Amino acid sequence: RRIQRDPLNSLKWGILFVLGGVAVLLGNFLVQQFNVEPPVIIGMVCLFVGIGLVLFYTIASKKIDQQ
Repeated sequence: RRIQRDPLNSLKWGILFVLGGVAVLLGNFLVQQFNVEPPVIIGMVCLFVGIGLVLFYTIASKKIDQQ
């Protein structure tokens, strides 16, 4: 039995985890340095993950059009 790997699926999860992590780090920095409310972190994670999905869609569309 062969397991097929989809590089686009790995790319999607990689982008989402990296941008989600950046959002948490940036949110914690803002909470520590500028005393913003902690729920800002949740909004930032949603924003960054959304940006990641749009970025993935752009990359995947170009990759599929090349095939």
